Amino acid sequence: MDARQVENTEYMKKHNIAKGYLTGGGILFLIVLMQACSPVDSLTSKNRERIPDQVIHGFTVTELKSGIKEWELISEKADIYQKKNTTELFEPRMKFYNNEGEVTSTMTADEGTVNNKTNDVSMRGNVIVFSEEKKTTLTTDSLRWDSKKEKVLSDDFVRQEDEKMIVTGYGLEVDSSLGKIIIKRDVKVEEKVDKE
Repeated sequence: MDARQVENTEYMKKHNIAKGYLTGGGILFLIVLMQACSPVDSLTSKNRERIPDQVIHGFTVTELKSGIKEWELISEKADIYQKKNTTELFEPRMKFYNNEGEVTSTMTADEGTVNNKTNDVSMRGNVIVFSEEKKTTLTTDSLRWDSKKEKVLSDDFVRQEDEKMIVTGYGLEVDSSLGKIIIKRDVKVEEKVDKE
C-alpha cells in the first residue's frame, strides 16, 4: 500500500465510514426488498381472481344461427375472466333480431355477465327491455337470456307496460321479440284510461 491508501484506510477506520455505509446500506436494501416483495405477493394471491385476464373497451359480441344474426351484445367495457369462463359487462346493451335482420327488441342494464361457455347473459340493475314492434316495455332489477331456450327469464318483480295497460308481478318468461309474455305470480293488471 502506498501512503495515500494507508491514509484513506486510517481515515475510514477513524470515522467508521465503511462499516456504517455497508451496515446502513445493507439494512436499507433489506427493508426496501421486504416492502417491495411481501405485500405484492400477498395482494396478488388474495386478489388474483379479481384481476381480469383481458379488458376490452367497446366490446361487441354477435350470435349467429345458420348465418343469420340472432342477437348482438354491446358493452362500454368488458372484463374477461378465463378461469371462471365469464365476462363482466358495464352498461351492456343487447339487440335481438328477426330472420329479416331487423331489430325486434333491445335490452339495457347497468351491468351484466356472460357465461362464455353457454352464451347465457345475465343483466342487473335498471334492466329495461323494449320492443319497438309491440310498443312494449319491460322493467325489472335483473333477468337473464337463456341462449339454449332462446328465452328471457327473471324471478324478480317485473313491470310490463304498453299503450293499453300496465301488468306487474313476479317471475318472467318471454321470447326475445316480447311476443308471448308470461308473468308467473302475483299478477296485477291496470288498464290505461283514455283522457278524451
